[in-house]
Amino acid sequence: MKSEKDVDQRRHPHRMSPAGRSCDSEVYCPRRRIHPGIASPRLATSPDSVGKRPRNEYLQGAWSWAILTGFVGPGRASGYERRKPKRYCCEFELTPRTDYKLNRYIPANLPLPFTGWTMKLSNLTAVVSIFAVVGVTISGTVQAAEKNDFIPATDFFRIPENITLDLCSGVSVNSQGHVYLAHRGRNPVICFDSSGRYLRSWGDKFIGSAHGLRVDPDDNVWVTDIDKHVVLKFSPTGKLLLRIGRPGNAGLANDQFNKPADVAFDAKGQIYVADGYGNSRVMKFSPDGRFLSSWGSPGTGPGEFNLPHTIVVAADGRIIVGDRLNNRIQVFNADGTHLEIWDGFTPFGLDFDGDGVLWLADGKNHKLLQLDHSGAVLQSWGEPGRGPGQFDVPHMLAADEAGNLYIAEILNRRLQKFTRTP
Repeated sequence: MKSEKDVDQRRHPHRMSPAGRSCDSEVYCPRRRIHPGIASPRLATSPDSVGKRPRNEYLQGAWSWAILTGFVGPGRASGYERRKPKRYCCEFELTPRTDYKLNRYIPANLPLPFTGWTMKLSNLTAVVSIFAVVGVTISGTVQAAEKNDFIPATDFFRIPENITLDLCSGVSVNSQGHVYLAHRGRNPVICFDSSGRYLRSWGDKFIGSAHGLRVDPDDNVWVTDIDKHVVLKFSPTGKLLLRIGRPGNAGLANDQFNKPADVAFDAKGQIYVADGYGNSRVMKFSPDGRFLSSWGSPGTGPGEFNLPHTIVVAADGRIIVGDRLNNRIQVFNADGTHLEIWDGFTPFGLDFDGDGVLWLADGKNHKLLQLDHSGAVLQSWGEPGRGPGQFDVPHMLAADEAGNLYIAEILNRRLQKFTRTP
């Protein structure tokens, strides 16, 4: 069997589609968290920030700052960095350093052991207050995002003795709570009910090497095949309904893939394919499989990819692509116009839960991450290992209606369930 490291990752030239890359001044801002005295959030399209991740955490309360010479003065406090002013409408920018245990909305210049933040001031507009309560008190109010907690459900899935799991690469859940697993052994698609009981399996006749697996809103099961270079649509019981691509024939034509990695669907039923291992592009198709458009080319710039490995569509229609070997997520609109970049992790798998929370499987760092709507890491779980709650290349993940998570692991050759706790 081919492992992730054995897959040919050569890049081929590909011309980008005519979609423009520049953002207009009214680019989508999902959080809208701003200081009450400022009219609108920071524009992500300042000349020196186009294509970069907007790392703002917009202030909701009024900061009260105590400024004493040599204590937290703008020129001397270790948490400040003098930089050329940028065209932000919010004068404060909190920039998190890479920290998977991130949920700290506190500036680094506090006289406390918080070191996960730096603060940049282009113009001091905060209200300055000095409190004489045994020295100086610095206070502020910033609303934190909701956290989630999980417990690993050990030995949840009951696998028949005649099925041996190989590299587990894809997982998804349908409207009935049935869990579908893609692995690279015999019977590559396996279905379990919501209690973990085995229901059925199929795929030897159609699938060469399963990679990504998604269930669409109609409970059809989609599989990307990196051996035969096709995307397959099955009924919930395994009947082949649609094949996109030329079986066994990789290429750059509009009806060809080269090791497609993942598939996603928008509210109109349109299909998005991360054509990742051989071609560095995203391809868009109609619900019946007719080619509509594509975008992307090899590289490290905005709109360029180095293995687009996972793809999801947000509720607002944004296309979110895990650019795996560039260690980032890129965000586009439905026409392929580049919007923003989120970095600081290696996205192998992405999925939204029923509450719209975005989850990420970081296969390089063996972590499960919770992201907010601007791509900041709120929480992380996991460490390398084979025990419950540990990972060895978590590859793809899925969430059910109750918010439970399912992680398909490559080298541990297993599917783990994480039960959400109140």
